[in-house]
Amino acid sequence: MHDIKCYDQSGNLKPQRDIALIEVGGTPSRSFKYFIFFLLLLGSFIRLPAQDTLSISKKWSNSISSWPFDFSTSIELKNGFRINNRDDLHKILVLGEPRWQLDAGAYLGNWGEVKGKIDLGYDYALEEPLVDLRELNVDIYPQLWWNLKIGRQILTWGKGDLVFINDLFPKDYPSFFSGRDIQYLKAPNDVLKLTINPSWLQVNVIYAPQFDPDRFLKAERISFFDQNINGYRGKDRGLPTDLPDDFFKEDEWYYRVQKEIEGVELALYGYHGYWKSPSGFDFTAGNYIFPKLNVYGFSFEGNIVGGIFAIEGGFYDSSEDRDGLDPFISNSEFRWLTNYSRDFKNNFSMGLQYYQEFMVDHNNHSLAVASIGGKPEHKIQDMVTLRLTKMVNKQRVKFDLFTFYGIRDKDVYLRPTMLYKLSDYWALDVGGNIFAGKNKTTFWNQFRFNNNIYLGIKWGI
Repeated sequence: MHDIKCYDQSGNLKPQRDIALIEVGGTPSRSFKYFIFFLLLLGSFIRLPAQDTLSISKKWSNSISSWPFDFSTSIELKNGFRINNRDDLHKILVLGEPRWQLDAGAYLGNWGEVKGKIDLGYDYALEEPLVDLRELNVDIYPQLWWNLKIGRQILTWGKGDLVFINDLFPKDYPSFFSGRDIQYLKAPNDVLKLTINPSWLQVNVIYAPQFDPDRFLKAERISFFDQNINGYRGKDRGLPTDLPDDFFKEDEWYYRVQKEIEGVELALYGYHGYWKSPSGFDFTAGNYIFPKLNVYGFSFEGNIVGGIFAIEGGFYDSSEDRDGLDPFISNSEFRWLTNYSRDFKNNFSMGLQYYQEFMVDHNNHSLAVASIGGKPEHKIQDMVTLRLTKMVNKQRVKFDLFTFYGIRDKDVYLRPTMLYKLSDYWALDVGGNIFAGKNKTTFWNQFRFNNNIYLGIKWGI
């Protein structure tokens, strides 16, 4: 994951790496009223005869299948509460929304297709309408060996499991930390994507005419400790930023070349643009900034000892501070990860991952930070992750636990989830986001006042 940078009072750069008792009194808030509504609606569904809901859903599904274009839709109600909230940072409700998703697509003869996906609803946590255009694009493929996809789309590549090195496409971290469906970790890109795919190689070239940053942590929904203010950022203390957004001038390029050789997938990556989350600070304006960034990377993946083994790495060229002499801009660094995943008997699987960042020009960084009275960052930052997954009841119930552990920081982030498929159309989702550690300034533990649990119900056809 990428970095949001914070600074202490001496100007020391501190990274905010992406990858940190409910009391109700007086007049009930809108969020509390929404929660009561949510429980009543959930109770109404549970009392509704299952056969009736299945019959209606199946009837609608059969009707939609006869339409001249592809269409699917879902309605989701989800509610999440902090379990150790501080009132001065955020209200208890971290997630509260009815969300309606519409997904449609159509083929344009033998030469292309169009696709659109939009989410509509209301966000009770931020008390504002929810409108999220996820996809709107046309995919042109006049010949089998190449295609051009133009418009808003969700993109992903790389080998990390919830850890990203060469995947520089925008992420949505407030959604990730608050309990939304995992699909919302990936934010949309407005790009032109060219794929050249002869039989012996695949080449991707992607151009974004305007910089698409992460949906980074602004403290609107998720609070965090910022050493620049020696305190927490929350609802009344957002993160000031200066975003590069000039069309065709402040743009981005992505590159990938990949090939499979005897069951081993090899890939080379390139990126030219900006740090995707704030990674610098402009003291004159008082804003966090997005310095220029180039990334050059690789990956390979293959089957080993009954499982899948992968290595991915990348060099982050911080082109505005290549010598590491500016204490207010992130240094260049090497990032790499290795992971191994395997399926076992009885619907059980495990994934283990090690990730490391190695700062370049650490001596220059130390001298630059010391010159303003600050404390330098560690030369090496690393963490391990563990994923455990178990499916029961004829694979209708899925338990998943994903754990991040910071080795040097000695902090942890836990993501337990449970998905129960009530039928082909209905599902229940329960989970949590738990942060812990010894020091409030470490990466995961800076989010500790956002520990939350959530519950959702979803219908889809």
